[in-house]
Amino acid sequence: MKLKYQKVIDHLLLIFTNESYVEGQKLPTETKLMEDLGVGRNTIRKALFEMENLGIVKSRQGSGTFYVAHEKHEKVGKKVTGGLIGLANFYGLGYIYPDIVKGVEDALHDEGYSLVISSSSIGDARDMSSLKLLLDQDIKGLILDLSRSFPDEVESPVINLIKTVNIPIVTTHWNGSYKNFPTITLDDVSGGYNATKYLIDKGHTKIAMIYNSVKSGADRLEGYKKALNEAGIEIDENYIISYDDRGTPIHDDFGYKCAEELFSRKGVNPTAIFCFNDQTAIEAYQALGKRGLRIPEDVSVLGFDDFKHSQFLNPPLTTFMHPKYDLGHWAARVIIDILHNRNSFYPKSVLFEPKLVERESVRVIK
Repeated sequence: MKLKYQKVIDHLLLIFTNESYVEGQKLPTETKLMEDLGVGRNTIRKALFEMENLGIVKSRQGSGTFYVAHEKHEKVGKKVTGGLIGLANFYGLGYIYPDIVKGVEDALHDEGYSLVISSSSIGDARDMSSLKLLLDQDIKGLILDLSRSFPDEVESPVINLIKTVNIPIVTTHWNGSYKNFPTITLDDVSGGYNATKYLIDKGHTKIAMIYNSVKSGADRLEGYKKALNEAGIEIDENYIISYDDRGTPIHDDFGYKCAEELFSRKGVNPTAIFCFNDQTAIEAYQALGKRGLRIPEDVSVLGFDDFKHSQFLNPPLTTFMHPKYDLGHWAARVIIDILHNRNSFYPKSVLFEPKLVERESVRVIK
């Protein structure tokens, strides 16, 4: 069980990442932290004292406490041993994954490690073969991306294999019921809820959802339904459409096909569509354009992930930010800390809160 001051440290580290703190930015006051976390002043001061010793923050008498950029403090206690760290990815290496890989590589390079990657997006047999080949490379640790995992896969072949591996493992994009490994992921239920509530707050009541039936998609759907229920909006299953991309090349125009099917359903006339990710939204744009529907005048579209191309769409896509680089960086840091037996200030599991990136693809209904 974590001590109270360690929970304060975890909370502050997440604030630094989620709110993109910069060098010299002032931390919340002790009073604000006490109110937010329900702990006493001595606990807050103990946490800040430990963080200052680690070089994460700097206290200035009479002015407050300020953030020190992580590039400076993450080398505290550095001990380079080197070797290979594996990254197994079952969703291909396009879309947002180059940024995730960059975060991993930068953290590993600082400690003298190199990254070796195995990627597959075809199905269980190929996934298993790729993972076994990676494990044969004498890797010292493994970052396992489970973004293509499905809700029922607690006993999947991949999960069963990694249970037998005797090296440190950190999972990413995994919030399932098997929690024996540290995991760095997003709060997808909260993401789905906040995305849908954003549309409701803009006056929309006929909100459709297109989602991938992977674990994160099911979680975002749960958040979508929660927001509708809270607003007293009846859930109409005809406004919900899913796709299953297991065993198919990435990406097979699922957003386009789902948007086409959605608008072909009798009585379905959404004013807004919440898309599982930006890639799905980009394809939905094409389907809506083919039908002569304008965005956002006729139909609003909301994405997820803040893919780099989304800002260049016409109109630019409103979306929720995925902490791509930071997710990869933290996953690598946790692996390194385990290898070095460090009592690090990096939490062993991190749950990022997706943040809204508001652009021009959602209109207000009065």
